[in-house]
Amino acid sequence: MQHGAEVLAAFQDGETRLVYARPRTGGSLWMLPNGEAKKHRAFTKAELVCPVHDCAEPKLTTVARAPRKRDGFSHLAGGGHAPESLFHLQAKQRIADWLTEHYPRSSVHIEEQSDTNRTRIADVMITGPTGQRIAFEVQYSPITPEKWRERHDSYLEQGITDIWLWGHHGANLKEDRQLPGTVKLTPAQQLVAELGQPLLWFNPVLGGIGTASQIRYGAPWSIRTLPVGSGDFLVEPLDQFSLANDGFGSELTRRLLADTVRFSEWREKRDAEVRAQQKAADEMKAAEAAREAAEASRRQQQLERATRVWLGSEQRASLLRQMGGTWPEWLNVTLEEPLPVPAEQWQSAVYIRFIIDLAHNNTIRREPIITWLKGEYRLGPRPRERAMVALYRWLMAISKRGIVRRQEHKWSGRSTFYAVDPAYLPAGGWFPGVNPPVSRRLELERSLERRRQERIAELAARPPVPPPLPVPEQLPEWHARIRAAREAGLKPRSESGLRKCVLCGIALDPIYMDLGYHPYCSRTRR
Repeated sequence: MQHGAEVLAAFQDGETRLVYARPRTGGSLWMLPNGEAKKHRAFTKAELVCPVHDCAEPKLTTVARAPRKRDGFSHLAGGGHAPESLFHLQAKQRIADWLTEHYPRSSVHIEEQSDTNRTRIADVMITGPTGQRIAFEVQYSPITPEKWRERHDSYLEQGITDIWLWGHHGANLKEDRQLPGTVKLTPAQQLVAELGQPLLWFNPVLGGIGTASQIRYGAPWSIRTLPVGSGDFLVEPLDQFSLANDGFGSELTRRLLADTVRFSEWREKRDAEVRAQQKAADEMKAAEAAREAAEASRRQQQLERATRVWLGSEQRASLLRQMGGTWPEWLNVTLEEPLPVPAEQWQSAVYIRFIIDLAHNNTIRREPIITWLKGEYRLGPRPRERAMVALYRWLMAISKRGIVRRQEHKWSGRSTFYAVDPAYLPAGGWFPGVNPPVSRRLELERSLERRRQERIAELAARPPVPPPLPVPEQLPEWHARIRAAREAGLKPRSESGLRKCVLCGIALDPIYMDLGYHPYCSRTRR
């Protein structure tokens, strides 16, 4: 590194980049305590430089920020590089120091080429005593899945295990805005997870390694695995990681990888079972379709034979004569799934047998018709269902022509059909060229009307009745008795000592003494 300065830690704060470095003359790591920025400023300007080799302004100084923030270092005239460049250098150095400390028998180098042709240059390469090589790649800049796959496959071809550490700052660590608190994977990171490799983010400032996980649910348990799309972010210290035959990881990351494999095996097994069930269902469906096709062919042949017999039958000829020589189209409605009986035959039979004699606006009961169709014709399998569907579709078709009336219930959505007397149909609505028959109900109505008119004429021809003689007023019985008593000269008994009524002069009962008259006498004096 330039001027021999070794990067130890760094972080970005607003527009100022703080750098911790080791002087080129040697010495130990120091962190500026608050209040000592001015004390170390002269030494920093003379001894420390920015470790980024292509920095336009490598000179450093100290900055006092206490008490709001911690004192630290800064470029003297503003740096000419992004903070990720410094983080990248810090991460490589810190990984190299950690490997050297924990694996002293191995060889650790920064920016080491994989072969003499410089096919790949690893950020940090560790070579074990047996010659096994592990390459650490610190990735802060964006990378496409295709580019990552190319570099990964190149390491595999050379027999090198590649460990990818994604940067803790910038494009490779973004929060999922739809799920706050979770990290959203980039397309390249999603590819890494799909290949069953750990997702690791490295923070060289704090020395922590983060990983992402996701809870996956599989009956009857839940398990935490590598994420798909986004996942929870967990951070562990670097000292909890180690190198092993399975690569670089901690107890947590190795458990995540094992659980991911376990979940993948369960899902593959479940998918295989689902595919087997789907295959069996498809085979059953194909067999059912074949049976239905054979049944449809049989019904079609039956229908063709029945049609030939019907067209030459005397019954049809007789009905055709009654209809005036023209068969109405609403008695020959073509349905989507026809019965194995000519439409003319069963539709005319149902109309004549069950509908034509119904009084106007009477309900057409479908159950007796379905039962009759089942017993009258050979309808094949599920005869009730076939008869019910055919009857409903036919009634719907003729209701649109006004032959019957349909009413749909508001809440249930079911339909009820009502008969329409042929006499109430418009001209030509029954059979073309034939007057509609007069129903029994209409005949009764006409007979009652005739009798009513005859009665009115009979009453009009009678002489007027003289008015009755006036009837004298009928007095109440008690009033008649009082008048009779007066005409007879009856007087109240004075010796009784009872008080007399002031209206009629007759003695009062004791209950009327306070009143002074009979209540019924006052009623006649009003």
